[in-house]
Amino acid sequence: MEETQIRGRIEALIAMARIPVTEETYGLVVHGAASLISLLYGPGSTQMIAFERSLAEEQKRVEREYYETQRATVAKTVAGVLRNILAELDAGLVGSLRQRAVAEVLADFVSLSRSALEEVGDQPKNVAAVLAAAAFEDTVRRLGAAHAGTVGGEKLSDVLMALKNSGLFQGPQVGIAQSYLSFRNHAMHAEWDKVQREAVHSVLGFVEQLVLKYFH
Repeated sequence: MEETQIRGRIEALIAMARIPVTEETYGLVVHGAASLISLLYGPGSTQMIAFERSLAEEQKRVEREYYETQRATVAKTVAGVLRNILAELDAGLVGSLRQRAVAEVLADFVSLSRSALEEVGDQPKNVAAVLAAAAFEDTVRRLGAAHAGTVGGEKLSDVLMALKNSGLFQGPQVGIAQSYLSFRNHAMHAEWDKVQREAVHSVLGFVEQLVLKYFH
């Protein structure tokens, strides 16, 4: 969901909370807000926990009032939460969250690869190499799209050159990245005799450095 869609959804839910709140609109406001918080921050995030706690406390506070009053009161509280999300979007939250999501995906690749490397034998090593190669390529292509104007259809070698020309990769980093291009090709074409465990470790370390620098 793009930022404009997120904003539109939030504003629609806030508008629903202003009108006389029926049982139907009450459900839409509460569940819609929960879905947005889960999307933006994660289902187990502190924001979701705080939202659920606030919702429960508000419902408990008004439980002795008429149900219609309870719906309106809780909907008003939820609208306040939604306005806060809009403020965070204005502060650039969406871009930050996207970067964080990318970092988590790449970190998962790295973690899976390292786990495979802990096992004995060529097969785990080969699995780790493929995961490391995928993490390397994904990282390079994302950096190319963000910093060098590449669009996704280029050869990986061309993306690396674009990153060099943009100044993002400098000095020894250029040669290191280009050497890992050979590793990526060997891993993706199952040329296992050309893939060593030490190279897998090295590529993973390189990817981790890029993720920490550019995706947090």
